Amino acid sequence: MKALCVSNDSRMFKVDGKDLPVDRIPGFEERLESAGLPIPGCGGDDLAYSAFDRFRMPATEMFGGRFTEVRNLASAISGAGMAIISGRYGLVGEEDLLLPYRCYVESRQDVELLQQRTGFMESLRQQHAHNDVLLLFLPRAYLEHLLTHWQGSMDRMLVVTSPRLFPELEARGATCLPRRGPRVGSANAEAVRRMVNGGADAGI
Repeated sequence: MKALCVSNDSRMFKVDGKDLPVDRIPGFEERLESAGLPIPGCGGDDLAYSAFDRFRMPATEMFGGRFTEVRNLASAISGAGMAIISGRYGLVGEEDLLLPYRCYVESRQDVELLQQRTGFMESLRQQHAHNDVLLLFLPRAYLEHLLTHWQGSMDRMLVVTSPRLFPELEARGATCLPRRGPRVGSANAEAVRRMVNGGADAGI
């Protein structure tokens, strides 16, 4: 079964084995200041930051903090890929090279603005079409946006979230697990592995 784990980004960046906020990445902010540039934010492109390519990292290696749970789960599922909804870049693949940035997506309005800037929903629909199952580990604001704007069935989606969203998601065809832990939880991680391995027999 071809599975894709989808998570949002993190405020923490993985640098030399440590989880650091963007303003504590060694040399990054200082180099930006010397060039008269701000820390990359929610908008804009990377053209002005071409001299900072050495700070770019593959998306799945870039984020720390709560994101680590999802990355570990993806690596434990045979053949699973990863996609990240980045507050700056929209939906990105695991090998996409990103600059560290400061952009916090917390509310429904933030998600709406992210959609306007990046069109991440269209990219997510393409991934749904090209994979057997999407495994969604997203905060409530993203899922509420998804429920409002997704066209068609949510079958072949396995969503880890608050039980309060189960009725709406399940009515659209999604399979749900209660969120335990920062993003996944050890019990859910094992359940997700079993369900993906079971495929259609597991109801997804």
